[in-house]
Amino acid sequence: MTTTHPAPLVAAAQRRALAIAAAVVGLAVALALLPGTPAAHAAPASLQVSPGPGQITGGTLLTLTGNLGVRGKRRVVVEQHMGRIGDSWKARAETRGRTKADGSFTLTVIAAAMDGPQGYRYRVRGGKHLTPHVTTHPKAQDVLVKQTSVGVVGQPLEFLVDTIGKGFSSYTELPAPLLPGRTLTLQRRVDPITWENIATTASDARGYATFRTVHRADGDVYRVRAEDWRENGDQIGWTASFPHYVTPEPSSTKVGVARALRGSTAVDEQAARGAKNSGGRSHAHSKYGWFGRDGLTQRFEWELGHSLTTAPDQSRGGRGANYWIDGSDGTGRVTPRNGAILLRSEGYGSAPDGSRGNVWAALTGKGDRFGRWEVRGGTTPLGGGKKHSVRYELVPADRAHEVCGVPSIVLGETAGHGNPLRIGVRAANGKTWGKSLGRVPSGASSYAVQVTKKHITWYLNGKPTATLRKKAALPKGPMVVRIMMAGDSDTRMATTKSTVDWVRSFSLKRGKKVTTKKSLPKGAHGGC
Repeated sequence: MTTTHPAPLVAAAQRRALAIAAAVVGLAVALALLPGTPAAHAAPASLQVSPGPGQITGGTLLTLTGNLGVRGKRRVVVEQHMGRIGDSWKARAETRGRTKADGSFTLTVIAAAMDGPQGYRYRVRGGKHLTPHVTTHPKAQDVLVKQTSVGVVGQPLEFLVDTIGKGFSSYTELPAPLLPGRTLTLQRRVDPITWENIATTASDARGYATFRTVHRADGDVYRVRAEDWRENGDQIGWTASFPHYVTPEPSSTKVGVARALRGSTAVDEQAARGAKNSGGRSHAHSKYGWFGRDGLTQRFEWELGHSLTTAPDQSRGGRGANYWIDGSDGTGRVTPRNGAILLRSEGYGSAPDGSRGNVWAALTGKGDRFGRWEVRGGTTPLGGGKKHSVRYELVPADRAHEVCGVPSIVLGETAGHGNPLRIGVRAANGKTWGKSLGRVPSGASSYAVQVTKKHITWYLNGKPTATLRKKAALPKGPMVVRIMMAGDSDTRMATTKSTVDWVRSFSLKRGKKVTTKKSLPKGAHGGC
């Protein structure tokens, strides 16, 4: 006998069979994805950084792609290392993200400006899991200017501008990354802190530009400023060329094709690296507990492509309204460089008649009458001749750009390592106290001062060196930091560079008010 099943029953049986088959397949797939099975193995830990070599400077937006080497979604963060002995890996908190299920990730981070013999390193961490690190060698940004026409008052005046500096390849910091279309401004010096905008253009596909104007007066000085670059997520601050004194004939500097014309580049770069390494020297603010959100009032560092007018770092508190203004009455300039600010008396053959005059950087905005200040930096003479002296000082906020004759508290003044160091104070009534502390060690040192209602105490590399208990020496109003490279306007000076790693100020609310029995006698205070 043949049994016939109704059509609905056959269909139901088929659906059940399909469901069972699907479940079996799903179980097989799930088992295959369990840890320990071949299909669950994640890709090897890896990391790539773009853009590539030669195209990174401080402020460049880096894209980090790779795999953590383990499956599953995890929180990850970019870590960085300066590549020096004694340094440690530090997380960049603003870069936190998550991996995909397969362990892959894409993160972005603003490039640090620092470089050194071992490079600047990045890696990605997710809990206990780490990628390999990638080493970068960020380049400096710069602007070189050549006068290509005669300099006759009332006649056309022409400049060629180079933003790459390929001809100066003996500097490991160059050539600079190519940023086609970057805005460039030709400026004429009106006074030491004022530059008049004359014309604007943009760099071409090779990083060059040309300016044409009319020579206005004998003695005119020009510079070219490369403006802030914010394309493609970059955060690169502005920088400016050395001052150019108009000459009767075209300048001899071979912009774009010349070797460095003045100074020893090897010595220069070694000095820069040494200035970034304190050699284990301590700082007063960390030794005596001045730090903290209610202790820190300002913190300036130039590690991420900052310009002089970038607001201070407020990640650990402090106010953010102040910024720096550069001053120059001679051949020198102030510019961010290698994660610091660099005061240099001339460069790239910009001063064929030699270094002359003063160059400085001074804070603007709110100052403090009492508190603590600390500066870390180092100075290196690069040639023969009369030496510039570099002075870290506090001056009245409303007189920060008066070169001489202002009341000041000198944290330290020296012509560089191996030369004497002087500290002192010039009171509002003109009285001065000061003394020499011997010779400055090589590399960077930390210079600090503490000003209370009863005394002023100076510190060198965390050690108190003098305390002055004279009411007349105390400031009469708010003070700000000024870094001055002092030179003679009428005498050819030795080429000199001075690097300032950071500037920090603190209130008196935290830490120890350490003093010393070593007093400060009447006498020259440093400065003028």
